[in-house]
Amino acid sequence: MKPAPYLIRKYLESKGFGAITLPPFGIYALPERLNEERLARHEGQHWKQYEQYGLVGFYAKYLYYQAKYGYHDNPMEVEARAAEIA
Repeated sequence: MKPAPYLIRKYLESKGFGAITLPPFGIYALPERLNEERLARHEGQHWKQYEQYGLVGFYAKYLYYQAKYGYHDNPMEVEARAAEIA
């Protein structure tokens, strides 16, 4: 994970998120959360999803699930939360 630049940091703070995966650019985290293993596993799972589905497939699938299920029940988020405790 890399420290989130200003605009990404402001977005994360406004949403209450600690990090975000933005393929193909990388994984960005709030500076104070860079060393959190659980967060790294969560975002790492999103990176694996990107590698599995490709750039367009990742965003298309994520946005489709987001619209259909909402954030909490988005299957890609459910999978990433499961990876936190693995």
